[in-house]
Amino acid sequence: CTNSSNFSDADQSEVNALFDRAASSAMKAAAIFDKSMGVFATTSKGKVESTSLAKNKKALLQFHTIVGAKLDLTRKCISTRGDASPLSASYFEYCTYRSVHLFRLTGKCTLSSFTLEDAGRALKADDECLMAMWTFFVVDLSLQARHGLVNTDTALTMSEREIELIISTFEKKIINASTTIQSRSRSMMLLAELHKEATTILSSSSDHTYAEKGPFLAVMGSVLARCLAPLELKLARSQKESSRSLNFRLSSSDIHAKSALFYTIASEVSNEEEKERFCDESDSQLQKSFDILMKLISSIEDDAIERNTQCISAVEMFAKIATYIGKRRTSIQAQLFAVEILSKISIKAAS
Repeated sequence: CTNSSNFSDADQSEVNALFDRAASSAMKAAAIFDKSMGVFATTSKGKVESTSLAKNKKALLQFHTIVGAKLDLTRKCISTRGDASPLSASYFEYCTYRSVHLFRLTGKCTLSSFTLEDAGRALKADDECLMAMWTFFVVDLSLQARHGLVNTDTALTMSEREIELIISTFEKKIINASTTIQSRSRSMMLLAELHKEATTILSSSSDHTYAEKGPFLAVMGSVLARCLAPLELKLARSQKESSRSLNFRLSSSDIHAKSALFYTIASEVSNEEEKERFCDESDSQLQKSFDILMKLISSIEDDAIERNTQCISAVEMFAKIATYIGKRRTSIQAQLFAVEILSKISIKAAS
């Protein structure tokens, strides 16, 4: 492509605007694909995939192959002027959709052309763009962890230092972000579907082994505990409607509990030093989940508790995870948490 260092400031500004519009269109198209859940439907074992489903999947793969490559190339071209070429939030949101879609369709993690080294040069990006960029890195990290959990001979492509950089930077930047930006980051992060792995663990047989999967489980626990759960609470505080605030708080409790689950399994397949650390993290996350739920149950009127299906579901999931952790780690505290939370909601309902 043409070297953008030869562009005048006016030309560069026009190219940047065109790139942002193109990335926005690609992101919206990807979002439409994502809402068409049929594209990601799984075919029952022994059944042949329908022609229409196969066609839709092929169309989505072609879309990302062609459109994604052009956006990546353009991004590289316009970045040759360094801090004179701001990046686009829409581009990173598109990249997030692409990573998620390719993971769902192929079961593989596709390395992005945009790296942490590139992020260090993103000097002129605005808050919205920077938040989209770090959200993309968190989602990409989450997908790597999910991929490693179910595949053999797979290792994280990022070092511990890089993982900590991604998570800690997201933590710092999300604190002062606007509610709109926080909400968009949350939507992007939920695409990684880490909760599905928690459900799989709870439904798997007790003799299922996660040998050598400790790093992946720890990453998943860390992303939930430090990125998504606090984000849910931040959004809960910004809601004007009490019902929406309640739902965000219930979600935060659920996420903390699932983080505790991941840390528990990680502790079983790690060395002694890591085992102690992961056990402490698990205890901390389960305590946070418990505290949030108990406070919420107390705030709900007695005659309304049975009608609040989301609260009931959250309590049932917490009890299931706490019981699981209690048995795996022989943790009396986790077992008592399950008993107390179930007793509390039963008393409320009976009253």
